[in-house]
Amino acid sequence: MPRQVLLFSGASAVGKTSVLKSLLPLLARGGMAPCVCKIDCLKTGDAAVFQNLGLPCVTGLSGDICPDHFLVSNLPELWGWADRLERDALVIETAGLCHRCSPATEHMAAGCVLDCTASCRAPGQLGPMLTQADFVVLTKIDMVSQAELEIISWQIRILNPSAALFPVD
Repeated sequence: MPRQVLLFSGASAVGKTSVLKSLLPLLARGGMAPCVCKIDCLKTGDAAVFQNLGLPCVTGLSGDICPDHFLVSNLPELWGWADRLERDALVIETAGLCHRCSPATEHMAAGCVLDCTASCRAPGQLGPMLTQADFVVLTKIDMVSQAELEIISWQIRILNPSAALFPVD
């Protein structure tokens, strides 16, 4: 199993891939050797984004099952893949559509990516994806007022007081 496993989940179009596009080069510059797994439902072209960064990427399409359930059923294969590549960090991006489960294990850091333009009530609708997250990335903060950002942050802290918050635009 890779030394570090980072899970990024969130609803469609919240900015998960954009966040990773900025984060992954920083991890590599910091001495990590990351590889990426992108899990989506029907189709995705995001593997090219990660490959253009010079990172190995594998794509999993869940089809007619929840992407989170698909991830859980394929974790051992993903760990093996990262080990065969001799990568010390496996970064997983999942669509996280279930909202009832959270596929993070004790051996990974789980992050929830939340689009601040969705609604001030959005945090309460994410279930374990948010309440069990180790960190929350708030995207599109440049498109909401400071008051809205504070309300969203406050709601997240009520639901998950221990999660680190990372606002990005």
